[in-house]
Amino acid sequence: MNSKLTSKNVPKMGITRKDPIFTDEDRIAEAQRQAACICARPKTTIHCLRCGNLSFGRKFRTCSTHPNIVYLYDLRTCAVCLGPAKDMEELPIDFETYQKLTRVGAPHSTR
Repeated sequence: MNSKLTSKNVPKMGITRKDPIFTDEDRIAEAQRQAACICARPKTTIHCLRCGNLSFGRKFRTCSTHPNIVYLYDLRTCAVCLGPAKDMEELPIDFETYQKLTRVGAPHSTR
């Protein structure tokens, strides 16, 4: 019995790649998913309620659209007392004002 496979007796699989078909419902769902993205939120001043430390960045939150993305300025703990994110609050203070506050000598501030 000859069981050799050659290119002549091997059946060819006709694999063709098709572009996905997007319906209006798919486009609406994708737009809603992108609208729920919190990745581009601005950095603010973070105040630790435990020790009073001031930091500049963002309180860590998981984005429902991009759950595996973490940014450099996303803070999970306080840099001084290592308090959890639940003990930190975001203040609507821009970077220039934050720098002025840290220069004046706010207690436990990081630069």
